[in-house]
Formats: sequence, C-alpha cells, structure tokens
Amino acid sequence: RRKKQGRRGRQAAQQAAQQAAALAALSADELKTRGRQALREQRIYSPAGNNAMEYYIALRKKSAKPDASAESALMDLQPYAVIAAEQALTRQDFIEAERLRSLIAAADPQAPSLTRIADAIAKGQSLAAQQQAADATRTDEQAKAAEVKTPNA
Repeated sequence: RRKKQGRRGRQAAQQAAQQAAALAALSADELKTRGRQALREQRIYSPAGNNAMEYYIALRKKSAKPDASAESALMDLQPYAVIAAEQALTRQDFIEAERLRSLIAAADPQAPSLTRIADAIAKGQSLAAQQQAADATRTDEQAKAAEVKTPNA
C-alpha cells in the first residue's frame, strides 16, 4: 500500500505540474471566464486543474494588479476547501488533503488552518504507516502460526 501511495503521489505531482502549465497558458480573460463558469457549476475546488479556486489563483499570478472579483471569490471559497481537506483527512486520502492544503496556501498563505491541516496530514501519514507495519507483522505471525499447525507431509 505504501508503494501505491508513493506512486500515486508522484503521479499527482506530475499532473499538478501539467495543470499549472496549462493554466499559465490561458489569458487573464479566459481564466476569469472559466473561474465564473466553474463557480456556476459548483466546481469550487475540484476536479484538480478545472475548478474555480485554481482559475482564480492562476489569474492572480498572471495579473499585474489584483482582480477584485477573483480576490473576493478566493476569500469566499477558502472555507469550502478547508472542509474538503478535513474530509479527505477523515478518508485518509492524504494526497487530496495535500492538494487542497496547497490550494488554501496559494489563496491565503496566512490562513490559520494551514498549520493544522499540515500537522494532520503528517500525523495521519505516520499513523497509516504504523498501522501498515502492524498489519504486516500480524500477517507474518499468522503465517508462522499456520505453518506450526500444519504438519509436514
């Protein structure tokens, strides 16, 4: 499972880089239009690379001066991303939780929830690794016990 998480994490990072490049290629007007459309369709923070928060963050990076509607939208949408990150943590989906933490940080680097979410991700990953190790040990012990009970033929 750990290998699967690692591979999934690398794939997510690669996909995020590709999505960031695609967003950077869009004009400011296109980003604003897509951001509004995503809001109307309730794509607040997902799917990755095609949601209102990412469009508005890309618009912020591209614009020489802040766009008032984008800045307002980011402030309004941030609590939804925090809730989604907490839900991802509950599901032990640490890759999604980290993606959402990154969105929150991009929207507001001073967001009070960032430290809490980062700590919860680290703690959750550590507990998951401990559980995986305990499961592996238990499986090994069960296999050895089964060998002892089964006489050699």
